[in-house]
Amino acid sequence: MILYNWNEVAVQQLDNGITRQMITAGNMMLAQIFVPKGVSFPAHGISSEQVTIYLKGGAVYQSEQSRIEAREGDILYIPAGVEHSDQVVEDTVVLDVFSPPREDWLKK
Repeated sequence: MILYNWNEVAVQQLDNGITRQMITAGNMMLAQIFVPKGVSFPAHGISSEQVTIYLKGGAVYQSEQSRIEAREGDILYIPAGVEHSDQVVEDTVVLDVFSPPREDWLKK
């Protein structure tokens, strides 16, 4: 077993005022992400399954199949390969869980 503490995990500064912390454990990756209101992510799909837990704030997701408004307390599941876009509608904090870990994030 391994115990992690977010207070001890490095903070990465990204574009558009976004910050993130990441933990990789076995076949999973957890990322705590802070996103300012107004940030949008263009259509994309990844090879990992994704679960996004809304700790604060909200966003609107769009895919070919649906439109989802996620808010604090919501948990969103995105299957691997599903193309989607999202628009952050207020200052937001999420916990993203990816399985397997996102290789593109490990390389940065």
